[in-house]
Amino acid sequence: MSWADAARQKKLAPIGAYDPEHYRVTVHDTFHRFELRMAARVVGLTVPAFLIFAAGYTIAHHRHLRHFKAIFRKGARELEAAASKVEPSPHSSNEAQRDRLVESALDRFSEWATPKLMREGEPV
Repeated sequence: MSWADAARQKKLAPIGAYDPEHYRVTVHDTFHRFELRMAARVVGLTVPAFLIFAAGYTIAHHRHLRHFKAIFRKGARELEAAASKVEPSPHSSNEAQRDRLVESALDRFSEWATPKLMREGEPV
């Protein structure tokens, strides 16, 4: 991997590990598709970027998701702290070491956060 690729991945995944996952969304109604395209255009985004923007806005402002902010702020701090513990080693690259530390911190966070994020009675 070149330095440019590493910088691009760091920009796309500043907190967690770079591991793209594609989501497929089907919009059946032509009017709704037009609505999404125009809303995305007004905001200056593509439709997929607009959907990610809308999801982020919903998480930040929906009253049922208020408790997410504090939990994910704590998780972001934990992941950033784990990434900063990288020590130079002749046996592995700094990026590989960072990825392992972040992955283990994400596993610990997800175990801790999942019960707090789920409502009572919901399956985990």
